Amino acid sequence: KTLRMKNMATNTKSIPKQKNTYYFIFYLTLSIPLVFLGLISLNIITLNRSLLTILGIIAIVIISALAIADLRKLLLVLVLYIPFSRLLTGDFGTGMWALNLTNIFLIFIIFSLGVEKLKSNISLMPKSSITIPIILFCLFSAVSFMRGGLYFGYTYLGHFISPLKEWLTPISFFFIFLIAIKDKNDIKRIVTLITLITIGIAVLVVFEYLSVRGAEDMEKMRIGTIFDQPNDAGAFFVYYSFILIGFFLTYMHSFKHWLLILPITVCARALMYTYSRGAIVAFVCAGLFIAFVKNKLVFVLLCLLIILALFNPSILPSSLYKRFSSTFTEDTTIYQQGFEEQFEVSAKTRLIIWEGAINMIKDNLFFGVGYGVFPYLISSYAPVGKRDAHNTYITITAELGIIGMIVFLWIMILIFKNAWFVYKKSNDKFLKAFALGFLASLVGLLICNIFGSRLDTQETTGFFWILAALIFKSKELIKKGASA
Repeated sequence: KTLRMKNMATNTKSIPKQKNTYYFIFYLTLSIPLVFLGLISLNIITLNRSLLTILGIIAIVIISALAIADLRKLLLVLVLYIPFSRLLTGDFGTGMWALNLTNIFLIFIIFSLGVEKLKSNISLMPKSSITIPIILFCLFSAVSFMRGGLYFGYTYLGHFISPLKEWLTPISFFFIFLIAIKDKNDIKRIVTLITLITIGIAVLVVFEYLSVRGAEDMEKMRIGTIFDQPNDAGAFFVYYSFILIGFFLTYMHSFKHWLLILPITVCARALMYTYSRGAIVAFVCAGLFIAFVKNKLVFVLLCLLIILALFNPSILPSSLYKRFSSTFTEDTTIYQQGFEEQFEVSAKTRLIIWEGAINMIKDNLFFGVGYGVFPYLISSYAPVGKRDAHNTYITITAELGIIGMIVFLWIMILIFKNAWFVYKKSNDKFLKAFALGFLASLVGLLICNIFGSRLDTQETTGFFWILAALIFKSKELIKKGASA
């Protein structure tokens, strides 16, 4: 009997090792499509319609098989696909917006969750403090969409249904992952995969930059890679690079974790190659936040370094200095000009748009003008053409109304509050490091969206809502004592 009990204990200990080995092999398998997608983004591999159709069929077979066999692995494949969803939509070359891999993923995931519901009676409506605010925000978005239809009729409804879906789909990821994730190991696997993908995309940016460096026009040197838009690429690295930094700061007493400096440097370099001023400012602010939380002395030193850079910009890389100095005019009569006149055209136009947006908000204070309508109405409030607000908070307030803005801020506060809880209360070092990095990422996200609308694309914000779900799941596990 004693021997049998020893054998059972040995077998029980071997199960986690076998499972970790299995997932390691699964990660290696995922690296193959990651490299393939990278080669596509660098235009080393080009796809015609026939190849797109074949790849789409293969993807459907894999997705359906994983939906039946293992939902968690299907979620890992979805995580791999999200940042590349614009590059490879998976519409089989038809151009139909409703036929794409994202929708196929969602259909099979919902099917798999339904099967789990029948087997284990899991709750498909998570009991969380953030559930009601998110549902309210989605409802406000839908109502705003209908209000937009009042301005432009059926043509508007047909044109903006796709952007609305792209706006709400990443939020749906939050509920999917909050429901599907079961334990700390699931959280670790997803966080690890997201950091690896972030590093991979950073490497892509660096390689792409090598082909354009030295160009006379700085705009040609700005790298957008798989996001097309350099500002979106910059936002991506602000949102997710700090997960790596959180791990480095938490595990820095371990010599092997100093190797994280290399991928952190690559991500920072990739951010710089986007030459996104808003993203760089947000990255610096998030860096100050994480330093303040982790080490007050480092925070003071960073503040002194920033002050030194402000008074002596020559210490900055020349291209970075040139990018930021271009924000202001070089006219010798600058001190005789008004505040707005001191800015170059891009920054000056934003100030004009923001002034007009304030008047638009005043006229439609509670319920806004309607989803997506802002660019079409701003010319009635400012001397500009069809232009984006270049500010997420102004866009939400103008289109969804002040109530929609309050609900959005409510959601962000709840996410921050829960991330702070995980950071302070978790006994698990991995979860603590993850929460620390995510807190800085959230600060960076909030600041980055002051300078642009960087929450309206799936490939940029999909990871954010997934990581937010993992934070809430981590809190749930901590309260249950599962992370001890």
